[in-house]
Amino acid sequence: MRKFVLALVAAALVAPVMAPAIANAQPVNTPAVAAARHEVRRDRAEVRHDRREVAVARAHGNERAVRIAKHELRHDRRDMRHDRKVMHHKIRHAYRHHHG
Repeated sequence: MRKFVLALVAAALVAPVMAPAIANAQPVNTPAVAAARHEVRRDRAEVRHDRREVAVARAHGNERAVRIAKHELRHDRRDMRHDRKVMHHKIRHAYRHHHG
């Protein structure tokens, strides 16, 4: 019974926040959001490239190249995480301005 009441309270709190987003479920496409999406896409490609470099270095048995490639991979993954956070922030900002 308590779980049911908690679920009702949670639904009552979340409903007003989620209703506008659900009502306007079309994607936001402002220039800022498009640029952020482009950055994330580029970062994803860099990470994919770095993973491939690690695999090739391992296949060749080159430990030094593996270390260098893993270092690059770590940095590019960090950049990707940051750019994804920025993108989501810009999407939220755009929703706030372009949806009731």
